[in-house]
Amino acid sequence: EARFGRAVTLALDGRGALAEGEFNALAERAPGDPGAHFARGYLLVQRGNLVAARASLQRALGLLPRFPAAQLALGDLCRATGDLPAARRAYAAFLREVPAGLEQEGPRVRQWLDNARPR
Repeated sequence: EARFGRAVTLALDGRGALAEGEFNALAERAPGDPGAHFARGYLLVQRGNLVAARASLQRALGLLPRFPAAQLALGDLCRATGDLPAARRAYAAFLREVPAGLEQEGPRVRQWLDNARPR
């Protein structure tokens, strides 16, 4: 879709506020599209709006539970904000279905999970 491409271009050009507006409009216009919610959440992480980012990533996963990129992003966000149980759950889900293009993340996630295990 043209609007999605515009939002991505704005984000890549460092025009985060405009990109955020485009992603917000996409998510509102297509509330059942997990990709729109994921993209919005990913951008919001980059912009530091972690509460809204988490809600968007969770919405994406509510619509498409087997969405490895969203699981990875949610795991990273939860780890960064100190919600380690949620990070463990998201990372474990990611590792069950590591897709092509994200396989380089598997060792990092496995290592974190191994080190984060309660002893």
